[in-house]
Amino acid sequence: MNSDAPGGSTMRRIGVLRAIPDDPRRFKVLTNAMLRGAGTERQGAGGIVHARQSHDSPERQRSGPNPEKWAGTWVDRDAHRGNLVRCLRAHAAERPGDAAFVNLNDDPSRHTTMTYGALDRRARAVAACLQDMRVAGERVVLAYPPGLEFIAAFFGVIYAGCVAVPTYPPRRRTLDRFDAIASDAGARLALSTASSITQFKAMTGGGAALRWLATDELADADADRWIEHDPAHDSLAMIQYTSGSTSRPKGVMLSHANLVAN
Repeated sequence: MNSDAPGGSTMRRIGVLRAIPDDPRRFKVLTNAMLRGAGTERQGAGGIVHARQSHDSPERQRSGPNPEKWAGTWVDRDAHRGNLVRCLRAHAAERPGDAAFVNLNDDPSRHTTMTYGALDRRARAVAACLQDMRVAGERVVLAYPPGLEFIAAFFGVIYAGCVAVPTYPPRRRTLDRFDAIASDAGARLALSTASSITQFKAMTGGGAALRWLATDELADADADRWIEHDPAHDSLAMIQYTSGSTSRPKGVMLSHANLVAN
């Protein structure tokens, strides 16, 4: 199914990404495409994984994440049908203390975990700030170093009714790619950590045309100001760009239905 793109013909909307043949009643909450966004790829032995939750006994669910079984979350389609906001909100209500994502480190003692409850709260804090900025419906660039802050920002953008555009944090040799993605997506706002934003502005002499927001400086208390948003299943959720190593980066438009179905 084709769709006009704000930057010309470099984007296309795709249908269902991948069927789950073994159990049609279940689906993955997040796609590998989303997890390939800024900062979530493995580096050495590190990386971010989605902690699998099962329908096992409560005792097994309370036992914590098992690194040998991290393989993606599965939930009941009927309970969480529709969009990523409903998915995460349902998980946060049903299992707030369970691990949602784990940031792996070369040193296992330094693994960090974000629970569903914490992820929902951080997402609402980011979304409340975006709602104050009145940017609903806009494309928002996510340029994060490796870490769980990217995951919280991604859901924050979704909670605010914006479109996530994940990419690598800009470096001197990748500035052209970064600028091309931001321009093609029609983005006016970019999110990252405070330290990354400082480095970028020092590198470019001010941060170019994008407005930057440091989400790691937002208080968790801001979550209480979030106005609930329930996007349509066919509304645009994110734009995933190619590496752009051989040509201009090309974007794939993914709806909530695309991500939920995968």
